[in-house]
Amino acid sequence: MITRPGVRACFALLLYGSLLAGCRHGAVPIDIVWPPPPDPPRIRYLRAIRASSDVEGLRRRNLVIDILLGGEQKIYVIKKPYGVVKDPFGRVLVADTGWGKVLVFDIPNKKFGFIGDGPTGTLSKPCGIATDKDGTLYVSDLVLHRVYVYDKEGHFKYALGKEGRFGQPVGVAVDVERRRVYVVDMKKHQFAIFDTDGREIKTIGKRGRGKGEFNYPSNVAVAPNGDVYLVDSFNFRVQRFDSDGKFLNLWGGRPGNLPGMFARPKGVAVDRDGHVYVVDAAFHNVQVFTPEGRLLLSFGSIGTGLGHFYLPAGIDITPEGDIFVSSQLNRRVDVLRYLGGPKSSSTPPPSIGKH
Repeated sequence: MITRPGVRACFALLLYGSLLAGCRHGAVPIDIVWPPPPDPPRIRYLRAIRASSDVEGLRRRNLVIDILLGGEQKIYVIKKPYGVVKDPFGRVLVADTGWGKVLVFDIPNKKFGFIGDGPTGTLSKPCGIATDKDGTLYVSDLVLHRVYVYDKEGHFKYALGKEGRFGQPVGVAVDVERRRVYVVDMKKHQFAIFDTDGREIKTIGKRGRGKGEFNYPSNVAVAPNGDVYLVDSFNFRVQRFDSDGKFLNLWGGRPGNLPGMFARPKGVAVDRDGHVYVVDAAFHNVQVFTPEGRLLLSFGSIGTGLGHFYLPAGIDITPEGDIFVSSQLNRRVDVLRYLGGPKSSSTPPPSIGKH
């Protein structure tokens, strides 16, 4: 009869053997690109972020010893990611509605932490997330109906708007050059413009199907030239405005399953060349458009493997060409690369409390 320690030891030996085998016979990397050959690739799949161990590292020897001795390693896994952003210091920040916090994957420092679990600025159901060049973080909360602002170390600073200002804030975007913050209010069918000091400038929109009108809008992104793209979810379209909120154009407008149409549009982002990326949770993919709405490319499909999404939601694209897509039912953030971008920045990151 095998005792519990015996079972643990046997499992550890098997695990250790498999790990050694993995070292000797490492899987050959699969080059996943879009569009597929023979066309020149534009997007390349890099990897996935699933847990704190993806940035902190997990030494094989310690894993085996912990199993043998019955110890436990604290590994924090993504539960239900929505918004995602990479800050200027190389940290990937994930608004996780399952955790009720922002997860901080500090890749340069190989650390993991939380934001929104302190005595002030405590989050409940974070959704949208954005950051500026100084690392100031803006997080919308669906339950608390607020947009909370934190400094680069994760300390709470203030909340945008007075209490009751928002019905249900979702998308948040920052225009660094023009010092503006855009907040989408899904319940009130509008978006608001603030300055980066927290003062409200104007509100745009009402419920409807006309230009500059919305039906449960969700997410927002700012292009390098200052244009603002807003996902008008239940009108199944994307609307484009200038930095002051003047309507420019739109595309979409009726649900469908053909390329260029939308079924459940959510996240939106713009790359350094002005291409507009729209996540569709029903298609389980990302479609790429010109600013005028001409479809250029789509990537991803439903599944759990590499290069697949399962109920994707948020997206972020850095000026360097890094692409991050949150895949809710896959419980991960997929990392891709826009192949036209330059090398990533090496700006040193600030420190943050480790959990």
